[in-house]
Amino acid sequence: MGGTCATGSPAPPPRIRGEHVDTLLDDLSNLPKAVSEPITAAWNVKEDLLDLLATARTCPSREQVRHLSCRFYRRCAVAGRSA
Repeated sequence: MGGTCATGSPAPPPRIRGEHVDTLLDDLSNLPKAVSEPITAAWNVKEDLLDLLATARTCPSREQVRHLSCRFYRRCAVAGRSA
């Protein structure tokens, strides 16, 4: 059931730079918690999903996929409880 890994895949689009993330999170912290917490949780879930998807066609180990999948699903569960 093994496949081959594609080579020469295009690079993923660049992620937002750290200082912009810090500014975004600072701005969110000035909002009421009822507004800022769900947005921050959704942002973090999206970032975890991007990390997981970035492994596509890179031949990640099962351990890498397991770790990223667990982190993504765990954060989804936590975000769902706070919604």
